[in-house]
Amino acid sequence: MSEQNKLVARQFVERFLNTADPAVLDDLTTPGYIDHDLPSGITPRQSVTVFRAAFPDARFTVEDVIGESDRVAVRYRIEGTHTGDFFGMPASGKRIRIGGISIYRLSGGRLTEAWVQYDQAGLMGQLHAA
Repeated sequence: MSEQNKLVARQFVERFLNTADPAVLDDLTTPGYIDHDLPSGITPRQSVTVFRAAFPDARFTVEDVIGESDRVAVRYRIEGTHTGDFFGMPASGKRIRIGGISIYRLSGGRLTEAWVQYDQAGLMGQLHAA
């Protein structure tokens, strides 16, 4: 089961985060899928939509996938151009490159929970850099 779970987690990053296609989100997650690191009231779909509006050319590239039992960790790189509003910051045209790690719990071959961390300080530093 661990190899199948790793494939599902990889597909989430490669297919959903790179496209924000809601059909992919629905296909790979259970109803009630929870990202524990999002602010209260923000859904994973909303979060990705906001990010992709600010960085429409963003590419998530998987660098590592490690899994055991019902847990999978995915380390990825995010690269893109800041061409839209991002939490009140107007488009700067700056290129960004940051890293992130997500840990997923799966059940029945679908994602049920996520714990997501990405280099927020690095992102903000790149956007504010002269």
